[in-house]
Amino acid sequence: MIKNKKGFTLIELLIVVAIIGILAVALVPTISDAPSRARDAARKTLVNNVITAVESYNIDEGGYPVFDKCLNDTTDTDVAAFVTDYLGGKDPVSTPSRAETETGSPECSNADETAVFYNGTTSGYTVGIALEGKGTDATGATEEDTEGSAFFVVARN
Repeated sequence: MIKNKKGFTLIELLIVVAIIGILAVALVPTISDAPSRARDAARKTLVNNVITAVESYNIDEGGYPVFDKCLNDTTDTDVAAFVTDYLGGKDPVSTPSRAETETGSPECSNADETAVFYNGTTSGYTVGIALEGKGTDATGATEEDTEGSAFFVVARN
């Protein structure tokens, strides 16, 4: 008498469930970090746009803008003129908020948003923004992935 084997054994099902569980545990952290990595990429692009504007200002005026401010502080006439003339009048703002940087740069927040900070002299500048994930400090060294302590900073002196 020959039996027709239909279906899977309990062991086969358990092995498949275990493999799916292992894959899920490996992929969840990667997938859950994706939104913050995307926001950080947008912040870095924003800083690069500000650097392009600063370099354009340097070409036009023969020096870099001289102020130590958050670029969303349009109550300051120098910042307002720079934002209007070189950034198309748009406040360079990103979310979410983070505290003052370790280098003593101003806290750049507007409600629950964090803006680009700028510190400039006629011969150089520092531009940066707070990140949610890993960033770089003023020397270019990667900072630890600690909540609220990562920054993307670009300096030219």
